[in-house]
Amino acid sequence: MRAAIPASLLAAACQSIGSDETADVAALRSASTPASTTEIREVVEKALPGRRILLANDAFTESSLLVIERRRRERLEGVPSSGVADEPPHRFRLVLDGQRCELVHLNTGKRHALPRTRCRAEEAAE
Repeated sequence: MRAAIPASLLAAACQSIGSDETADVAALRSASTPASTTEIREVVEKALPGRRILLANDAFTESSLLVIERRRRERLEGVPSSGVADEPPHRFRLVLDGQRCELVHLNTGKRHALPRTRCRAEEAAE
């Protein structure tokens, strides 16, 4: 026996999921300030516990995407060390949600508000 789901309930669920996705606009930092750079670095370090991140001052000024990969250590012979597990790169996207600038950890979907960072919509590449 199949359970019937009312069409209005199903439509409402689809609508609420879709509205969150369409609100985001890929963004760039309007200005690269020390406070903004520190804020973004702190959010990324919080998302990747136990790691110290070196973030360039111009991060998110030319692209809305930031990719962070673990650096593999090499032995003196230039061969990668054994025992270091490979892990996928961590990807972060800077977005505008209305007027609010947010950083989305694409691997997990977690969102982080950036109140000290000013953003503008990223222009589509031509």
